[in-house]
Amino acid sequence: MLVVTLTVLLAVGAGLVRPVLAQPAAPRVPKIPAPVDVGLDAKDGWKLAGTYYEGTKGKAAVPFIMVHGWEGRRGEYDYLARSLQQLGHTCLTVDLRGHGGSIRYRTITGEEKEILPEDLSRADIERMVNDVEAAKDFLMKENNAGKCNIEQLCVIGSEVGALTVMNWACLDWPLRGRVLGTRANEPKFNVKALVLLSPVQTFKGVTAQSVALKHPAILQGLSILILAGSQESSKAFGDAKRIYSALERARTKSSRSGEDSANVDLFFPVDGNGLPTSLQGTKLLQAPRELRIYDYVTYFVKVRLTDRAADLPWEERSAG
Repeated sequence: MLVVTLTVLLAVGAGLVRPVLAQPAAPRVPKIPAPVDVGLDAKDGWKLAGTYYEGTKGKAAVPFIMVHGWEGRRGEYDYLARSLQQLGHTCLTVDLRGHGGSIRYRTITGEEKEILPEDLSRADIERMVNDVEAAKDFLMKENNAGKCNIEQLCVIGSEVGALTVMNWACLDWPLRGRVLGTRANEPKFNVKALVLLSPVQTFKGVTAQSVALKHPAILQGLSILILAGSQESSKAFGDAKRIYSALERARTKSSRSGEDSANVDLFFPVDGNGLPTSLQGTKLLQAPRELRIYDYVTYFVKVRLTDRAADLPWEERSAG
C-alpha cells in the first residue's frame, strides 16, 4: 500500500497524472421529519387527535391546519400534508370531535365518554370551531419555537369541515379595535388564507349564511381558494358556486380570479365553472393528475402567502 501511494505521489509531482481537485460540497438538503401523532385539548373538554408534519424552513414555513368532512378522518390529508412538507411547510391534520381518534369527551364532572358522529348534536357541530382553535393553539407554540410563521396561517376544510373553517375564521378576525375606533388595541389575527374543498352552506342546522357569509373576514378579508367538482353531484357544486358568487359580489374586480392583477385573492377553478369531475371533498385529493389539484393549492399558497412573506414577518406571539 505504501509503495502504491508513493508511486502516485511521485507521478503527480512529475506531472504524469492530474491531481484530484476538491469538489465543492453539495448543498445540504434538510431531512424531512417523520409525522408525529399529537393530542390536542379543546377548551370545552374534547380530547382531539392530530398528526403533526414539521416543516424544514423554520420561521419561513407556512403553517397549515387541515380539517376533514363528516364521518371523515385526518388521514385523508396525509398525501397533501407530506407534499407541502416537502416544500418546507408545516402541517397539522386533526380529527374533529366525534371522529377518528377524537371520540373522547370529558364532562364537567371529569367523567370521560365516547361519542361518535351519529351522537353529535347541532350544538356539538357548532362547537367544532373549538377544534380548529385547539389546532391553532398548537401551531402558536410551534411558531414561538421558531418552527413556522403563524402570520401566514392557511386552513383547509372539506365539506362540513369547510363550513366549520369559515365560521372559525370569523372568530379569529379582529373586531375589538374597530369597536374602540382605534387600531392600537386591536389584537393580532392569524389566519390569512382558506382552501375550501366542496364547501357546504348548511349542515344539520349549522349554516354559513348567518355568520360567515355576512362577515368581513370571509367576504373581503381572507384569500380564498374553492375547489369543487362540477359533474353529477349538483348539490355539492351548487353550494360551492353560491359561496363563490357571494364572495365575488363582495370583492373588487381586481381581487377576483381571472383578472391579470397581483391583487387577486379569490380563486375558483376552472374559470369559475368548477373542476371536470364528480369527486368532492377530500376525494379531490385522489383525483387524476390532469385535474391539477395540487398545482392549484401550491400556486395559491405561493402567490398569497410565500410571495408575500415580507408583509407577514415572523414574530413571537402570545396566545390568541
